[in-house]
Amino acid sequence: MLCLNPLNELLKLSIENFFLDAVADSGKWLPLHKKELALHENYRYFNTGLLCLNLKFWREEKIYTQIIEVLSKGKFPFVDQDAMNIVADKNNYPIKYISDRYNHFFRVDGRKQPILFRKDF
Repeated sequence: MLCLNPLNELLKLSIENFFLDAVADSGKWLPLHKKELALHENYRYFNTGLLCLNLKFWREEKIYTQIIEVLSKGKFPFVDQDAMNIVADKNNYPIKYISDRYNHFFRVDGRKQPILFRKDF
């Protein structure tokens, strides 16, 4: 991850009542991927490129154990991201969605890189 500006604004966000702060993912591939993961249709899948975790919540809910349990049951294209989204959706954990300016992919020439979904995992 490369941070080009101070993160003061991001650090001021309150996470107290949330599972985590994250950027909602997008793409033409997402509806099919959510279906493959058995996520609810209206669930907003998040990207794990940048996360602010509520560690108190994670400890109380034993999130790490839940993630390991999910991962032990299958193979996932976006390993950590898929597992965290499955756990969040299954438990209806509250997520604070933040601006996508905190999670961009850029090519070497500086243009935004489209996120491509790979089915060859």
